[in-house]
Amino acid sequence: MLLSGDKFDGSVSGDYFPNIGKAGHEMMDEGVILAYALMLVLFPGAFFIRGFLTRKAALKVIKIFCRYDALSARSAKKADELGLNPPGLIERISRLSRERTAPGTGRMRQLPPA
Repeated sequence: MLLSGDKFDGSVSGDYFPNIGKAGHEMMDEGVILAYALMLVLFPGAFFIRGFLTRKAALKVIKIFCRYDALSARSAKKADELGLNPPGLIERISRLSRERTAPGTGRMRQLPPA
């Protein structure tokens, strides 16, 4: 230990820093391993969810095309006629406010059919 009159010679030993080289590194190693394990699980999970949602949306669009019989160039329809235009900002905000829970019930309100 350093006393008031001693000079620090630059060496690091267990006397000055008792946790260096002991249990401190083991905790850090466990934290790093846990972080890598989380990344190995979360990144593929995020890609799987993204692919799943894209596939689900594509199947919805195909069903809409089939419902309106818009499967060939002759029977093609505009996106407006098929209802495939994305909602505007005001429509999204109003939809979100309609989807909130009803006061006092704790249940989600159902949107009217489009």
